[in-house]
Amino acid sequence: MAFTANQKRKLTPATHKLKWSHEMRVVLYMIFEEFVFDKTKKKEIFDTIFHEHIAKCGLTDGVPWNRLTAQLAERTKHTAKWAVICQPPTSDAEKRLRAELKQKIENVARVEVTQACQDERQVQRGSSTHRGTSRAHASQVAEASNSEVPLSAQAAIGHWQPDTPIASRGKRSRRDSAAAPRPKRQQLNEMVLAQGTILHHRQPSRQGASKSTSTRKASTSSSLARTPTKIVGKKKTQVPKSPRTRRDGTIIRIPDQEEINVEVAPIAQNLAQPDLPDLLFRWWKKDPECDRDSENGFWSRKHHNSNAIPLTPPKACSIDATDILNHMDRKMKETPFISTTDRLLWMVQRIIKGIQAGQENMYLSVISVKELDPRAVFHARAFHDAVRPTRGFSNGAQNYRGCSEWLVWRDIPKRAIIRTFEATELIDMIDSNPGIASALRLEVLRGRECLNTKKVPLLRRQNIALSVDTIPAIANVAIFLGLNAHSAMEHVTHIVRDIVEGWGLALKKQTEQDWQHLAGVFEEEFCRHSPSPITLRTRVCVQTAFLSGVAAGTGKVNYRFKPDLLPQQQERADLLGLASPAAVIAHSLDGAKLTVLAREKAQQRRLLKSQIPLQPLLENTQTLVGGDEGEGEDDDLLIGYEPGHYAPPEDDNDDYVFAPIRRRSKKVTKEPGSPSRPSIEQGDLEAVAKPVERQRPRHRHRPRSRSPQSQRQRKHSRRAQPTFDIGDDSEDELIAEYRRASQPRQVPMTPPTTDPAGEESDGEGILYVDSDESDGHFDDEDDEWT
Repeated sequence: MAFTANQKRKLTPATHKLKWSHEMRVVLYMIFEEFVFDKTKKKEIFDTIFHEHIAKCGLTDGVPWNRLTAQLAERTKHTAKWAVICQPPTSDAEKRLRAELKQKIENVARVEVTQACQDERQVQRGSSTHRGTSRAHASQVAEASNSEVPLSAQAAIGHWQPDTPIASRGKRSRRDSAAAPRPKRQQLNEMVLAQGTILHHRQPSRQGASKSTSTRKASTSSSLARTPTKIVGKKKTQVPKSPRTRRDGTIIRIPDQEEINVEVAPIAQNLAQPDLPDLLFRWWKKDPECDRDSENGFWSRKHHNSNAIPLTPPKACSIDATDILNHMDRKMKETPFISTTDRLLWMVQRIIKGIQAGQENMYLSVISVKELDPRAVFHARAFHDAVRPTRGFSNGAQNYRGCSEWLVWRDIPKRAIIRTFEATELIDMIDSNPGIASALRLEVLRGRECLNTKKVPLLRRQNIALSVDTIPAIANVAIFLGLNAHSAMEHVTHIVRDIVEGWGLALKKQTEQDWQHLAGVFEEEFCRHSPSPITLRTRVCVQTAFLSGVAAGTGKVNYRFKPDLLPQQQERADLLGLASPAAVIAHSLDGAKLTVLAREKAQQRRLLKSQIPLQPLLENTQTLVGGDEGEGEDDDLLIGYEPGHYAPPEDDNDDYVFAPIRRRSKKVTKEPGSPSRPSIEQGDLEAVAKPVERQRPRHRHRPRSRSPQSQRQRKHSRRAQPTFDIGDDSEDELIAEYRRASQPRQVPMTPPTTDPAGEESDGEGILYVDSDESDGHFDDEDDEWT
């Protein structure tokens, strides 16, 4: 199992303990804060000043670099020892001590520069005498090696490359040749001679050309050494710089054409408070001795444990520039701000760096901006740009622009904190889940490269697509950060946008159905662990929040703050099919709405049709009524009515109460003076019954053929129950008369033959008769006349 350097350092027991004194901490602070030295120079100066003390502690090679940085990081814990050092000296003794230590640092740095120049001169002197000694040593080695071999059997010695080209050898003097720089090949040959190796050409043997060829190749590959090549890039133009003294007494080097601006220009309100994010993250370390940062909220150093605090946040133009400089320069001074960030990628890398540095008690809090005063949240980039011309930053803080940092004024209450957990829990959760680990790829973030210039482009080049495999990882990260289906949808959108944009997930153009499917995958995974029931409205909002986050992830970092980046983000989202994520979800709802309504309407039609009973088929009977085709009143009253028998509708547009179906044939000649209805007097017609005024059109069914002569089968007539109006007669007499009149009479239909009047009937419709008696009887079983 391979261990990293950090793990090896942790596993190696600390055998030598270094005791830190007040002077050592002051020198360490001054080397890092008041002087501009590189890494090696800082370590050498510190080891030189405290050489005796370090040797007594058993550190023969000086103090390791990681111990120096670890001790310097102790100032962030706000201990009493470092609090005095980070503040300007107040007593005369402290001022004299710092002046003496500063003078020591300058003296040691000056001595180191002088010693380096002397070493360089000695190296140049030694190189001039190196040629003669190397060649003499090489000749001695050659004589010793060839003494035992006959001269005839020795190989020929190759010629060395001359110091100068042949074309220009005669034109240069010996002094010029000695002073001229030697080529790399010559320097390499001299190094080979110094090691006692002689380059020579082997003579071919007489045993064959193949052997000589192989020998020549082997000797060439083993004897000739290639000069290592180095790709030389474009040299940076060196800008002349000159030392300048700042107001605090420190000296810095800046370009000659630039000046140190002491006054800070006022900050515009729209730049200091642009469109606020929906979520903020704060990384902090728990200190049992100080409750300024805890799960119950956060306070700024200036307002913590203060008896009088302001109520209204100040405007951007009235904020003290000194507070801005002290806070962004990471100086342990009282400032009214609390640092947070809205970028999850930056926060994850900060946790990884803390773990690699061996820091403990690291916590991460997720903060809702809705619960904060919008006037108390400021974008750090605007303040950094305003303070940068003062040249007041130290330790490289001027290179940090604060693009993703947000400053919260005064405090962050407990109600705004969504969740607080140990920072290592997030890393452990990602590493333990293969799906999340393949999507977030923490191995890239564990490197020492720059985040924006190296790591983010590498994440994008890996081309991990947003698919059904990576979407559950996004949902699980959002759940771990404290969100659920009942959280604000803006918070879900923020997490989705941070992961899609930060980790560079590849997006491609898809149809509305595909985006709806991906949104459904996220909604199913995100709502699966909900502590309470979820409504359809909530599920739709979760899908919309996911698509909105994907569309926002197509833009660059902080695209909302720059007018030129917002149109680019909208154009990219349009190319992917997410010009309007809400419209994509609304279209799916429209389709579902139409499907539900159509299914309900079809079900209602089936239910209504099933409630209308069908008239049983009377195979061997036929109901006939008498009447004249020309008499409309007689046609409306049917003889042989049976309640509850209806015919099914032929068209969906018809009503569900139908008029009876009457079939007509050619009229039968009646004797004059015969009554229209049997057993009912003409004068009592109006008193007996009044038919329904509304009559439906007669439905004609296609009869079934019963004979080769294409005779049509009669159908059972559909009868509607008549409605009566009560007249002057008594009700009982009318009911009795109606029952006698409505008794069915079974009169069979004859085949096409001649009626009593001598006219031929087609047997198609209703036959009208004159009397109640018939010449024959219809047998139901035999279906024939008897």
